[in-house]
Amino acid sequence: MKGKALTKVQVILIAVVVIALIVGVTYYVSLPRVPTKPAPDYILIGATADLTGPTAFVESIFVYAWKWAVQKVNEHGGVFVEEYGKKIPLKLIYYDDGGDISKAVANMETLVLKDNVLCLMGKMGPLAAAATIPLAERYRIPTFGLAYYPDEEVMKSKYYWSLPFESYEQHSSVLFSAINDLKLTTERKVAILIMEDPLTTKFFDYYKVTSKKYGFDIVYMEPFTIGTSDYTIMITSMKERNADILIFLGVASDATTFWRQCKVLGYRPRIALIVLGARTYGWVEAMGKDGEYVCTLDFWHPTFPFKVAKYGATCKELAEAWERDTGQKWDSALGEAADCIFIFADAIEMAGCLDREKVNEAMARIEGEYLCGRLKFIDRHLPIPDLLMQWQGSEKVIVWAPPEVPVSVTPIVFPLPPWG
Repeated sequence: MKGKALTKVQVILIAVVVIALIVGVTYYVSLPRVPTKPAPDYILIGATADLTGPTAFVESIFVYAWKWAVQKVNEHGGVFVEEYGKKIPLKLIYYDDGGDISKAVANMETLVLKDNVLCLMGKMGPLAAAATIPLAERYRIPTFGLAYYPDEEVMKSKYYWSLPFESYEQHSSVLFSAINDLKLTTERKVAILIMEDPLTTKFFDYYKVTSKKYGFDIVYMEPFTIGTSDYTIMITSMKERNADILIFLGVASDATTFWRQCKVLGYRPRIALIVLGARTYGWVEAMGKDGEYVCTLDFWHPTFPFKVAKYGATCKELAEAWERDTGQKWDSALGEAADCIFIFADAIEMAGCLDREKVNEAMARIEGEYLCGRLKFIDRHLPIPDLLMQWQGSEKVIVWAPPEVPVSVTPIVFPLPPWG
């Protein structure tokens, strides 16, 4: 038996009811959420840093940049957290570890268990990373480490995020790429000295690969012990092999000793790259005119056009603030450290709550422009390409950048002028 067909009036009534339901649900969903609990006064970010020990000269820069970035975020009201329907300011809690890794781990335990921070700033370098990764895993807390290198152990961790150089291959190919791109005339004979260290000795194999890839011949390559006082045999061997391209990878004290002995022995390559040892302004302060026109690698510069628009943060402003407040010249550590805070802030906003697990999940979705450039995590690494810089007039200027880094460059001084 067939049912009766709906009348026109019934159809209209049903349509009205359906529309009313849709409008009602839409209105309800659009209403601001009433928090089930009061918002905290601050979003807490924890850190441990060496402020009084052997690496204080670097980690004090980190702390300054973290505090500066927190201030920039808070000047705009803080981070919007959907769970509370409002912006909440950030607060950085940090302790001095004096460069002692065991104390750094204890500080992190305090930050997690006593201070109840939402996120942690990890320590610099491979040994510190190895010590703090288990803590990040144990407490399931997002931790940002300034590891400087893409390491397999970091990739295994779900909660440890790092901001290193892009890769060993990119790092070891910068000088070769620059010489080719800038069409510099050399004999393409390369001498390489690398300090004996678990991290840096990996470069031996990478330099062999990249030199061949870009058409260069390594005529001399040797390790040296940190603290070496006499490089005579090495320098003499470089001269005998007519190496006109020099790569020296070592700390500042070794770099200055080596370069002074190059002058005494009359070895002057056409181009010299001193990695690590010539990175900071301490190089030209120690070497004076003899340090001029030496190249180094770095990944951040105050002239970068990049910014964090949401918080009105620019590279130039950060460098100027540091120099004004400390009386010291800028350092690239400023850019990477400040970005850690801005990235955490964005991850918190993306998560929409103050749950560590959800903030950690949001970290993987980070992609955007920060002070170090346009960044995106790959296997919990935030790769940043190295640039070739040169000391000119006691200033560190960019003389070559890869195509993906749109920055202004200064003409390179080449070849190295004779020793003065």
